[in-house]
Amino acid sequence: AGCQAPPGKPEGAVDGAWVRLAAVEGRPASGYFTARATSDAEAIVSVSTPAPGRVELHESMSHCGMVSMRPLARASFQPGQPLQFAPGGKHLMLFDLRPGLKPGDTIELVFQFAQAPAITVEAAVVAAGDPAPGD
Repeated sequence: AGCQAPPGKPEGAVDGAWVRLAAVEGRPASGYFTARATSDAEAIVSVSTPAPGRVELHESMSHCGMVSMRPLARASFQPGQPLQFAPGGKHLMLFDLRPGLKPGDTIELVFQFAQAPAITVEAAVVAAGDPAPGD
């Protein structure tokens, strides 16, 4: 489920948010979503959660057969060009989530934009190795 800002202000929308738990307890979970800008170029500058833990924006890269990750300071996108955070590419890393978080739960994610007001979305939680919700 996505949220949008009131009309008349820069808008950012996020939908399809979900979190895949780590295969090993205590390791970071990963998060995915689609962001859209309705009128102006926009950027996600941070994501947080009111639940215990911290969230970082990351990008997976492949170079010479090696896969690595690097943190992103921001993720920019344009109207008509949705920003995809999906397995194998850009993603959220969620560290130190509360113990007992399990598949079927939801977690709130707060998206901070460069221009638009912040929005909070509910992300579905799935088990390690499970497909994205709706797949």
